[in-house]
This record gives sequence, structure tokens and C-alpha cells, in this order.
Amino acid sequence: MVAPRSFADVVSWVVTVAFHPLLLPIYCTLLVLYTPTPYAAMPTLFKAFQLGGVCLFECIVPLAVIGVFIALGEVSGIDMPTRSERFRPLLFSSVTIAFSVYALRQFYPIPIIGMVIGEAAALFIAALCSRFWKISLHAIGAGAFLAYIAVTGTAFGQDFSPFAALAFVAAGVTAWARSYEQAHTPAQLLAGYVTGLAVMGLVMCLVLHQAL
Repeated sequence: MVAPRSFADVVSWVVTVAFHPLLLPIYCTLLVLYTPTPYAAMPTLFKAFQLGGVCLFECIVPLAVIGVFIALGEVSGIDMPTRSERFRPLLFSSVTIAFSVYALRQFYPIPIIGMVIGEAAALFIAALCSRFWKISLHAIGAGAFLAYIAVTGTAFGQDFSPFAALAFVAAGVTAWARSYEQAHTPAQLLAGYVTGLAVMGLVMCLVLHQAL
């Protein structure tokens, strides 16, 4: 009989899943489409198309890429627990995400275009880092999420501070969960957070500055 998991085990698992990097693009898209931004008044069908595109190309396709490498025996699990497993899946994911923003650039709102470019760039950097170090993908996502909220809110003159505060708390809880599960060292978590914050912040500033 399997011993029951502790409360801390359950909490860390829930946090790890809820703030998985593949889900964060969905949260970013919901933020743009359903808060007081210029896109909030768009038709429901438009919003459904945007959300569906993000789910497909930024979540499902990268997940399928990882699944292919699992089927080939090159990756042992969806979380890619070892550094050596990460390079090729992350590289292929970054390429497919970059292709999606190129193919759909006429249909995505500007903030979503910036978000997708930032995601592709962050994954590419993570792929390069994985050649010699296991940087935290969860921490990269957490930093990128906070940067996205801050830059988007500033660009559209909206007070997104409550969302930024929640993202900051979520980043801390996620760091605790990944450390508790012994998936990463504090240095890997900090490096990931700073990388995500810097990459997404820079990309969003450049994209929104050009557009607005």
C-alpha cells in the first residue's frame, strides 16, 4: 500500500502544475483579453480565436514536442528531470513557437505577439543553458509572467499592481515548491527568475514601443 502523501507534497504538486510554464501563456492571454485593455471590447469569437491559438501553439504543440522525445526514449518524463534531456526539446519548442508567431502575426494582438516572442526567446536561452546547467523553467516562466504584467499594464495605462503582486507571490511559492521537490538549487531558481524577467521585459518593451 502506498503511503499517503504529506500536505506539503500535495501543495507543492498543485503549485508546480498550476504555474507550469506551458500554462502561463494562457494566463497572459486572459489578462489582455479580459481586463480593461483596448482588446477587452473585442467580440467573443475574436477572443476565443486568440485563446485557442495560444493554447494550441504555445501549450499543446510544445507538449507534443516533448511527447515525441519521450516516445523516442530521449526524455524520461514531461518535466525533463535531468539537464541532459532538455536541450533538443527546448530548442524544438522555441522554434515551433517562433514559427507560430510568424504565421499568425496578422491575427494576434500586439501584446500577445510580444508574449509569444518572449516565450520563444526565453526557451531558446534555456536550451542553451541546459548544455551545461539545469536552469529552472518554472522560475523563467514566473519572471516572464511578472514582466509581462508590469510592462503591459504600464503601456496601456492600467493599474495591474494587484495582478503583479499575485504574480510575485506565485513566483515565491513556485520557487518553494521546486526547491521542496529538490528539482533545483536556489541559484538555478534565481537565475531562471532573472532570465525570464529580463527577456520578457525587454521583448515586451521593444514590441509595445514599436506598436504604440
